[in-house]
Amino acid sequence: MKNNTCPKCGSTAIMPDVAVLDYDASSSRPLSVSVPLPKPPGAFIFKGSENGHLRAWICGGCGYTELYTPQFAALWDAHQKNQLA
Repeated sequence: MKNNTCPKCGSTAIMPDVAVLDYDASSSRPLSVSVPLPKPPGAFIFKGSENGHLRAWICGGCGYTELYTPQFAALWDAHQKNQLA
């Protein structure tokens, strides 16, 4: 939908780059939803995970929604390194 046309209904009524949030039940604060990808477990430093925060493109005609992450390059790099580990 990043081309501003819905692949399901053909509408051009697209809401771009909408934050995808969840809420912390203990404090009712909004939290960005992310996709964590573990860094290689054998790494000497920088252990942990690479996070890609989700963004949504939503069709105003039918509600179809696509999710994207701006951090795709860092996630791909972590994925490739995990495959070699």
